Amino acid sequence: MAQYSKQNVFNGSLNWGVPPTPHNNFTCIQNGPRYFVWRAALSINVTLFARWHQNDAYNIWVGAPGDKELVWPHTPNKMCSMDRLTTMTTFVKVVELGSLSATADYLKISSQLVGKQVKALEHHLGVRLLNRTTRKQSLTDFGRTFYERAKIILAEVEAAEGMAAETRAIPSGRLRINAPVTFGVRTLSSRLLEYMARYPEVKVDLTLSNRVVDLVEEGYDAVFRIGGLADSGLIARSLGIYHLVLCAAPSYLAKRPPLLTPWDLQQHECLGFAYSDGRTEWIFEGSEGCIVVPISSRLRVNQSEPLLGAALAGLGVMLQPLELVRDALREGTLVRLLPDYKVPSPPISLLYAPDRRITPKLRTFLDFCTDTLDGHERQGS
Repeated sequence: MAQYSKQNVFNGSLNWGVPPTPHNNFTCIQNGPRYFVWRAALSINVTLFARWHQNDAYNIWVGAPGDKELVWPHTPNKMCSMDRLTTMTTFVKVVELGSLSATADYLKISSQLVGKQVKALEHHLGVRLLNRTTRKQSLTDFGRTFYERAKIILAEVEAAEGMAAETRAIPSGRLRINAPVTFGVRTLSSRLLEYMARYPEVKVDLTLSNRVVDLVEEGYDAVFRIGGLADSGLIARSLGIYHLVLCAAPSYLAKRPPLLTPWDLQQHECLGFAYSDGRTEWIFEGSEGCIVVPISSRLRVNQSEPLLGAALAGLGVMLQPLELVRDALREGTLVRLLPDYKVPSPPISLLYAPDRRITPKLRTFLDFCTDTLDGHERQGS
């Protein structure tokens, strides 16, 4: 191939950043981050390939006329990632289909190129993968091990490419979501309208319930949970902290003993929420450490809104989410209590089933919630 050189394959000088212009009827078949590849049919029986590297090195290679890809004569450890995936794919297909010719038919390339790619992979690895005879071929011991690992690698690459395709897809279909009542009414509902405006092809079924639902059995795509998580096999995205506030109406405080420490709550009416540990005890953190105060409740409700109404009517003290009482605190109809003591606030998480290929509607909803619901809307002041 002495007649084919850098000077008579490419026009002029080669400066990186400006694609070199090849002579005659060369066609650019790869435009990578570090190299260009051209292919030209020189005659009925010969195809010439040329590759120029960023470091100004170049390869010139002659192949068969039907060859669409090129196995470069690399030295060991010099094969690029694209070449490795190509040769690995060819090797796996040779093992699965049992012959070079069957693999060539499947990949729509020549049998000679299939053989070249397998040999190039063996050369790169420095070890034989196949034992070949005139009648049959068989895997070597290392070839058998490499085949199993190569299948896993190629499957992961295919999955990653599938994820990229789904990322480009337009989210559509029905999205089923479950959330606790107060969080759903006070925070999620307004954000959900923003999500639906952004993705008009998505339909949403939102169910509000304070009970622990079974995501898989009840057919939900995503479920919001407040508090600690049991080991359920689900994937959880943290959305920050769900801040709680201890408060009461001024009319209630005016007729009751002063509230100076958490222990004083035992002399007060405490409004209990049925779906939490807070129905029997409240926990505080102060300079003296963790304080657990047993409470008794004349009124216990499984929804937060009735508790808010009871507190505003002066029926007692309540420990409820900041998002529920924010307006009342601002207006002065409720007063924050025991500011020197911290109330442990539970985490809020978004759960979904593990799946290697998340649908576009779920992926966009997960990302949307992570971006818009992450902590700051529920933080105390």
